[in-house]
Amino acid sequence: MIPGTITDQTIRRQLLNWLLETGERPATFTALVSLYSQDHDRFFELACVGVDSDSPAWAKEIAERAAMLRQFVRFGFELDERSKRLIGNDSSLYWRTPNFRPHFSSFAN
Repeated sequence: MIPGTITDQTIRRQLLNWLLETGERPATFTALVSLYSQDHDRFFELACVGVDSDSPAWAKEIAERAAMLRQFVRFGFELDERSKRLIGNDSSLYWRTPNFRPHFSSFAN
């Protein structure tokens, strides 16, 4: 699929509708775990395709965080106990979150 195609636009609209149905939420790790638990396939699409630029800010932020999480899974990560950050192996990604271990384990199942 070529980025920017009509198919992508349709998928982005469907993903925004899904997010609107599940309800506005902050782009926290816990929120991402909840979305992933609700629908693995849609979550993966969200991480790969995102939402349109005219979507609400909270939806764009969730899509950006889902894409970041996908990068962690794809390229690997380290858990830095001292700073409470997930650090991507390419060193450009990080996520500060308290108590990330119990939440992250649900993505491994």
